[in-house]
Amino acid sequence: MHVSPVAIAAGCEEILLAAVRLEEAYRYALEATRGTSYVATYRALARTYSRKRPEELLGDLVATTPGDEWKWFATAKELCLFDEAILRANQGPCDPKTLTRAARDFADRRPAFAVEAGAAALRWLVEGRGYEISGADVWAAYTSTMKAAEQAGWAGAG
Repeated sequence: MHVSPVAIAAGCEEILLAAVRLEEAYRYALEATRGTSYVATYRALARTYSRKRPEELLGDLVATTPGDEWKWFATAKELCLFDEAILRANQGPCDPKTLTRAARDFADRRPAFAVEAGAAALRWLVEGRGYEISGADVWAAYTSTMKAAEQAGWAGAG
């Protein structure tokens, strides 16, 4: 009989939580907690371990996905950990459309972040990343990045 490592970790976490051994349970939770997305995984862990700082939770989760650290971009962005989000966006082939939306959505509120997200989108587009990319996607990345640069006061700077 084969029992998955995730099921074993979930069982260990449950036992340790019942015994109010939170730090030990947390170690197992990192393996046991998997949502339908990276953001959902973070939220599920944060619900149970609400005393942990968001930066700590995210850092621990990122460490569980070596080689896929970039997949945590949207989670970091949602947590308003903008420096962390940009770090993740540049670690691997982050979806250019996701980065373009971030550039568009944050151009007014967080223009420096938006410029960096847009620049990462353009870089990944140039490297041939993304799914079903069209000229409209490239144009959207460019215009969103330029709007953010204008908001930051960087447009035309040279």
